[in-house]
Amino acid sequence: MKAIDLFSGASGFTESAVMAGFNVVWAGNHWPLACEYHARNHPETEHACQDLQQADWRTVPAHDLMLAAPACQGHSPARGKKKPHHDALRSTAWAVVACAEYHRSPFIVVENVPAFERWALYPAWRDAMHLLGYAIAPYIIDAADHDVPQHLSRSIASDCSSFAPGRPRRSLLTFPSTTTGPFGTSSIGMRPAGARSTGPDAARTRWPGSRRGVARSATASWRRTTATAPA
Repeated sequence: MKAIDLFSGASGFTESAVMAGFNVVWAGNHWPLACEYHARNHPETEHACQDLQQADWRTVPAHDLMLAAPACQGHSPARGKKKPHHDALRSTAWAVVACAEYHRSPFIVVENVPAFERWALYPAWRDAMHLLGYAIAPYIIDAADHDVPQHLSRSIASDCSSFAPGRPRRSLLTFPSTTTGPFGTSSIGMRPAGARSTGPDAARTRWPGSRRGVARSATASWRRTTATAPA
């Protein structure tokens, strides 16, 4: 299966896709140094060093999986002092929508900080993906639960195209099980991201082994979508 990597950085996302058996055929990033190192790590991949908000998606190869890690600086509470250019970076997430609109790839995985879902335009971004026929399953994963000596929480949104209007497609993507948990216990490894939904799919759920063991408001894993499935 073929994959592409938007905002590819030095190739961490690409490397994980290759380990999972994907052939990463294209990678794009606006930073020349990142593009240089990505090309060193994956010389077989086609590279585009450009502002992806200005990309011509017709030139990007067809693919089964889109990986995307839009800029997180404008969302992260760890950004430090207020910097206007960080605020401008929030709009990079719309490149995901633009690419999806043209290619309609069956699977999309988007990585960002958990605060991405508190972005003022996140509901509009999510709705745009729904209108393109994607059901979204957001999860929060902490690197410390996977043998990494650092608490690094990330929001991972798995987007899958629908088979038919009103029938969300179940994901063929799987997430790793946790290897460690609080007090040496096993935990579930991932949990649906906290949501502020008050609709019928909202539920109060207590997640076994979660680091704080508190009840969280979470949407159902797969949201309903009424959009037409991509061809």
